[in-house]
Amino acid sequence: MQGFPLIKLNLIVLFFVSLFAIYLYFANPAEFQAKVNNDKRARDVNIIANAILSYSLENEGEISEIIDVKEEDISSDGIDLCKLLIPDYIVALPRDPALDSQDVTSCARFYSINYLVTRNLDDSITVSAPHTEIPPAKSIIKAKRKIK
Repeated sequence: MQGFPLIKLNLIVLFFVSLFAIYLYFANPAEFQAKVNNDKRARDVNIIANAILSYSLENEGEISEIIDVKEEDISSDGIDLCKLLIPDYIVALPRDPALDSQDVTSCARFYSINYLVTRNLDDSITVSAPHTEIPPAKSIIKAKRKIK
């Protein structure tokens, strides 16, 4: 009765180690995480834009008086949408994934979500995520909604 030769075992281990090295080379986890973050940003700007549109429709375009033509940060120091949108139009204001924190559910304290909002000259609003990660790093994810 013969045992399994040691050389065959070494070749099998070497084969699987090589496959694992190839996998690590092609499956870049940092790039994958950046893509996931950008997908979240795209969802977030659409959620915020839809909530603003709903508020505007129910309040006869009142939001256009609150949001300026100049692009500003959605925060308690910038365009404060928290009290207008939570909880009637949105459960929580989503934050950019780079902030590593919970979405804003309470308007009682300072908040910043790293997303921008502007009113366009055609009376539409644009919510944007300027801090995208991959390609190109300077691209901006936007969601535009006509409010009047």
